[in-house]
Amino acid sequence: LLSEQLNRSRLKLARVLEPLIEQELKELGMEKSQFSVSFERLDKYTHRGYDRVCFMLSSNPGEPLRPLARIASGGEVSRLLLAFKLVLKIKQPVPTLIFDEIDAGISGKTALVVSHKLARLAQEHQVLCISHLPVIAAMADQQLWIEKKLGRQKTRVNVNALSEEQRLARLAQMGSGTITDSGLEGAREIFAHAHEFKADLPVTLHCA
Repeated sequence: LLSEQLNRSRLKLARVLEPLIEQELKELGMEKSQFSVSFERLDKYTHRGYDRVCFMLSSNPGEPLRPLARIASGGEVSRLLLAFKLVLKIKQPVPTLIFDEIDAGISGKTALVVSHKLARLAQEHQVLCISHLPVIAAMADQQLWIEKKLGRQKTRVNVNALSEEQRLARLAQMGSGTITDSGLEGAREIFAHAHEFKADLPVTLHCA
């Protein structure tokens, strides 16, 4: 039966996928997480076969694997999506990927790894990333600064595209809360690293 063939293909792919996703998650700051694909045999055949497939996640040691949709935070979902894209290398018909809160709960080396992976993914897709970390913001080709203005009768949200000089000031502000000489120097180092890293990435040509 076609359903049997589909089931075997799914099982084979799941066993390959699980360790690869776990490795990416470890590099993305979810070192103790476990990822698994579960299969439930239905009592009827459908156009999707006889399996109900569910992605399972355990974020912390000692916690049981549970359905991803029930337990993952926004930051965990974003990092899982990033891990899937990097592992599967799928060219999506929709070319834009949006990551919100991908930097939740990470800093230091992990944040740097996330920024590198986003830059690589941006070679194949347009990536929109909302971030509060300067190391991730510095990796963007275009940085937008979003501010909420509270008026007497309504709230206004301003979105401004930043020049390079403005980016350095905002990166410094993101790092320490204020713009200081030492903060600007750190921002220049982060910005220079991002520029050098992206310069070494292979150029991907897209044909219409």
